[in-house]
Amino acid sequence: QICSTCQRPITAEAPGVTHGEFHWHACPHCFSCQACGRALLNQPFMLTEGKIYCTTNCRHQSRPTCLTASIARQYTH
Repeated sequence: QICSTCQRPITAEAPGVTHGEFHWHACPHCFSCQACGRALLNQPFMLTEGKIYCTTNCRHQSRPTCLTASIARQYTH
């Protein structure tokens, strides 16, 4: 499978998370809120249009709200 965030293969050495037809690496960089960057491993999340969010508020935001999330997205896209 290919990670929906970084577009790299998910392998036995880099395990993943799957929800329906979407797949992510099981790491904070790939499986995190698209708006704020909060790691979502073992946390509830929302999936909207192929993107994951931690809360309804974050789902309604169109851009990262913190510098860390913004920087992380630059390196994973």
